[in-house]
Amino acid sequence: MTNIDLGKEGIYKFLKPYQVEIMRQVWDNADEGVISNDAHQHLISLSDKKVHRSRASVIFFLQAMTKEGFLVEEKKLGKGGTHGVWRPSPDFPCEVSYMQERAMRMVKAAEGILNVTFVPKQDPVA
Repeated sequence: MTNIDLGKEGIYKFLKPYQVEIMRQVWDNADEGVISNDAHQHLISLSDKKVHRSRASVIFFLQAMTKEGFLVEEKKLGKGGTHGVWRPSPDFPCEVSYMQERAMRMVKAAEGILNVTFVPKQDPVA
């Protein structure tokens, strides 16, 4: 999930449309969590064909976001065996915190590439 499209606006700089829909569903259902089938059915229910993906694509995306620390997965025993329930990471509970972290990761990557250190702007002391 490291591709950045500077020609897009907002969260779409970091995620594809179907990924945005999945993340928004997870953020909107943070308390109860989301299983992969629910996320997949949500995509199918949307009229925009650009967001339709296979259930495997949904699972791979949820797992990737978990690995990156943006989601947490809880294993639950249910009908048909064990399945994952995804929730937002407590560190990134909403879209704004996600975008802030993505921006910070971009800055840190640029520091490494350019061999420089970016310092946050300080407010002038009156």
